Amino acid sequence: MPGALFGLFEINSDTGEVVTTTTLDREVQEVLTLQVLVRDGGAPALSGTTTILCTVGDENDHAPEIIVPRHDIEVLENQEPGLDTNSVDTHFMECIQHLVSNGNTDEYFAINETSGELSITRALDREQVSNFTLVILCSDLGDPPRSSMVQLQVRVLDDNDHSPSFSRLHYQASVREDAQVGTVVLVLSAVDKDEGLNGKTEYSLADEASGAFTIDPVVGTLRTSHILDREARAEHTFKAVARDCGVQGSRSTTVIIKVHVTDVNDNDPVWEQNPFDIFLSPQSPTNQMTAILRASDPDLGPNGTVIISFAEPQSVFSINEYTGEIQLQQNSASEYFPIWLQLKVVDQGFPARTTTGLLVIHMEGEDVRISFSQHLYNGIVPENCEAGECQVFCTLSQF
Repeated sequence: MPGALFGLFEINSDTGEVVTTTTLDREVQEVLTLQVLVRDGGAPALSGTTTILCTVGDENDHAPEIIVPRHDIEVLENQEPGLDTNSVDTHFMECIQHLVSNGNTDEYFAINETSGELSITRALDREQVSNFTLVILCSDLGDPPRSSMVQLQVRVLDDNDHSPSFSRLHYQASVREDAQVGTVVLVLSAVDKDEGLNGKTEYSLADEASGAFTIDPVVGTLRTSHILDREARAEHTFKAVARDCGVQGSRSTTVIIKVHVTDVNDNDPVWEQNPFDIFLSPQSPTNQMTAILRASDPDLGPNGTVIISFAEPQSVFSINEYTGEIQLQQNSASEYFPIWLQLKVVDQGFPARTTTGLLVIHMEGEDVRISFSQHLYNGIVPENCEAGECQVFCTLSQF
């Protein structure tokens, strides 16, 4: 009979056989209700009706439809196993099997075969694997089975689980004692495997009480902060600290730094005694040691090695330039005494530095004294005069 389903079926008027006229779709309508009319050929004609309920049987003609809350997933590293990261929902079939078919590096993920719940099997390590591309396969149990796939992007978020690491266990450097303020001594380098603020490193110094050095907190450049003096301190030992900028508990590493201050010839030789007096007698033997002159230089190596000599050549006395031993070479009459001899001591630096001295030789029986002509000398020196330009004269008298 005419109705909503008219045209989907037809009936043989002689045999009463009902057949379909088009393909049915169970997912559109599973149960169809047909009204059938039968009429005889009498006069008047008699008729009757009946109802046919047609149930459309299912055929596996649809693949599972996959629905995920989001395709991009973020998981914090170091989380405990079993954390639910996402769920994969499927429709159109009650019996569905879920499987991670690809991208599951080192089997970090597991999916519940029935519910589609995706979880981690152990703690993730971002520094080993930072991203996963998981392919989820969902299959029904039809005959033949149909399946669908979905791709999930998993990004592992950073946890501040690494401390900065220096490239060396300790650092050593040398710097000249006359280095200008701001001279670069060395450049520290520390690497943090974390990312973002957790991997950003800042530098500082510890146990550096002298204030002789400073460090750039960003690039790790160690510089001098004031003039050094090797004679006051030849070695500086302190610590450098590399600390990350993690918001929830920063991590740090320390390293020991030793800075050796190398010598510069910045000190003049110094006489142990100046002037130096020697007292002889007429019986003093020649070619024997009569005295030892001593001088020192606080510098190091050749800069601190001194040679002693007379300022002018002379024949009465000799001097060993290395030991400072003085010998009488020939006797002189007492009237020639006292004898004043100019000395000089020179270091072996480059350029060399020199200090002069005075050697006074007395003879037994002499009656000569030396004194300044004044008790006080006044001199005026302009503040900007060059070295050697201004002089103050002192006069001596003997009697």
